[in-house]
Amino acid sequence: MNDAVKKISYDGENIYVDFDKSAFEGSNRFVVCQNYSYVAEVFENKAYSSQITNRTADTIQIKISRKSKVGDLLEVRLSSGVPGENSSNLKSLLTLKVK
Repeated sequence: MNDAVKKISYDGENIYVDFDKSAFEGSNRFVVCQNYSYVAEVFENKAYSSQITNRTADTIQIKISRKSKVGDLLEVRLSSGVPGENSSNLKSLLTLKVK
């Protein structure tokens, strides 16, 4: 599962997360956080509080309409449960500090 998240990027107005296609389409819940607060998630091939913007043979990219500024911490976590539920089981998969 360590390679489930390929990349986190941003452009100031949006946050982008690239997922491994098979991990995205599986029964996995990935939660995207900004400064340790929930901003979006994906679960079983669906994007919540975000939209799918690009699909390739190997990856799926989501876009979260959210501004980021220098010093922000962006993180994707593997979580238990289903969308809308709180989870105490969170494993950090990838982080990025905005520069």
